[in-house]
This record gives sequence, structure tokens and C-alpha cells, in this order.
Amino acid sequence: METPTVIDAHSGAIWALAVVEHDDGQPMILTAGFDGALRSGRLDGSAGPLDQPAHHSDPIGALEAVEHDGRTLILTAGSAGTIIVRSAFSPT
Repeated sequence: METPTVIDAHSGAIWALAVVEHDDGQPMILTAGFDGALRSGRLDGSAGPLDQPAHHSDPIGALEAVEHDGRTLILTAGSAGTIIVRSAFSPT
């Protein structure tokens, strides 16, 4: 039996997960949760390129990735009623 990959991504509960294709063609896992953080990682468990904060000071309850005008956008919704839209893989 193959050993599963375990990714320790957050300090609390993960409430949302999405998989998107990175610019390099590889799948990227996006997670968001109780700690208000948005994280990314590779399917093999290595760290992803998304290292910018989600800008929520509250738990993130929803996460969605959409394609728009040739780029991937990430939308997160926090428990305080805010929605943040950002580019997935652009620098700062």
C-alpha cells in the first residue's frame, strides 16, 4: 500500500480547499481556514509559491479559484463579511 502524503498547512482547522493549475503546468493546492491564512502547496507536499498573506484578520470560510482574462484569481471570504480577490501567482 502506498503511503499517503500528509501536508501540515495550518495552525487550526482547514475550512476550504481548491486545486488550480500553476503557471508551470503543475497542480497547486490552495487552502484557507480558521487561522485566517491562505496557503499553497504542491501535491507532493512541497511548499508552493504563494507566500503572501490572505489579508483576513478573521477565519476564512470560503475559497474559490476562477480563470479570468487568462489568469487565475483567488477569492476568499472571511467570517467578518469581507471578500478578497487577488491574482493567484503574481509577485506581490
